[in-house]
Amino acid sequence: MKFEYSNLGFGLLGQGLTRRAGTDYETLVETRICQPLGMTSTRVTLSPDMERRFAAGHSADLVTVSRWDIPALAGAGALRSSAKDLLIFLAATMGYTRTPLAPAMKTMLSITRPSGQPFMDTGLGWTIDTRGGNKIIWKNGGTGGYRTFIGYAPGSGVGIVALSNSATVAGVDDLGLHLLDARYPLAIPDGSPREASISAKLLDGYVGHYELTPTFIITITRVGDQLYAQATGQPRFAVFAKSDGEFFYKVVDAQISFQSDVEGQTIALVLHQNGQDLSAKRITDPEAKQLEDAVTTRFKEQTAFPGSEAATRRLIDQLQRKQVDYGQFTPEFAVLARQNESGSEDLMASLGSFQSLTFKGVGPGGADIYQVKFDNGVIDWRIVLAADGKVASVGLRKMP
Repeated sequence: MKFEYSNLGFGLLGQGLTRRAGTDYETLVETRICQPLGMTSTRVTLSPDMERRFAAGHSADLVTVSRWDIPALAGAGALRSSAKDLLIFLAATMGYTRTPLAPAMKTMLSITRPSGQPFMDTGLGWTIDTRGGNKIIWKNGGTGGYRTFIGYAPGSGVGIVALSNSATVAGVDDLGLHLLDARYPLAIPDGSPREASISAKLLDGYVGHYELTPTFIITITRVGDQLYAQATGQPRFAVFAKSDGEFFYKVVDAQISFQSDVEGQTIALVLHQNGQDLSAKRITDPEAKQLEDAVTTRFKEQTAFPGSEAATRRLIDQLQRKQVDYGQFTPEFAVLARQNESGSEDLMASLGSFQSLTFKGVGPGGADIYQVKFDNGVIDWRIVLAADGKVASVGLRKMP
């Protein structure tokens, strides 16, 4: 069975449920959900008080628009609600409040299907998102003049409701996901101003592909006077000029410096992020395509790279003994690993004895993902090997 999202499907489902219950959609939702949870501001038909509190909707360019009424297929989006009511619903969903609806809410996540997108499944109405490594359960929506997001992270116990009375293309998904996990970037509005003016000739000189690791490429493109950077498996983001060769992101605290040879040709870039300076050499279009095709194939096949498990076991043992062999790393990663040596060794020391290692799959960026269990915790371990077998990248974090 293949999943495909359908607003019409939700509308037909609502119609079928109301016919089965012998009532209308608003009454069914009010009696089965709103009354048991105490949600007094969730209705299809607005009371005079709700009408006074109702926020006018706007188009993406902030022109006031008429709200939608959906009498025929109310399940497709006829309900109106408030942030307070949705937080009540979310608290019940997360188990913070006792409710007779708990078994039904549990069922909504017990039946899942692949969504067709990597690391994203669908439950009964909910999206189950593990793209960032942690599980986030969320749902978005929108009608004329409005965009909404509701979601929570089971690991952290944090829930978010984000409501907007403007129908932007991006909606408020980026706000909700970023608040639940800061690794999800914030969207950047089109046309955001730049800090410095750089000539088109200089900008064109930066356009190209830069290899950070064998599975991680940063592609620089230009649209008009705007430069963009897109890393493997990630969305494209605008970068803004501080000066010639120096650019910065607005979505995250990160900067890019371009490096040139004696003839003025750009040969590399350096990504400055999280206190680290990561160098990426410039590669040709065919080289970039070859690397990207290899990552795509590995992600499709979900097979561990030969030697990655052995390299992981070896490195864990070395970190625990505080005797890391930096000759096993690529030169670029060896520099980075030395910078993070004490923090990695301290983390390993806090985890206790090693128990087990389980291959979990290949990430969108081509890294092999392992779950490593210790006496005092579990870590998410991601490793990339170069073609010669040397370790080109390792990322590790303790799971909640």
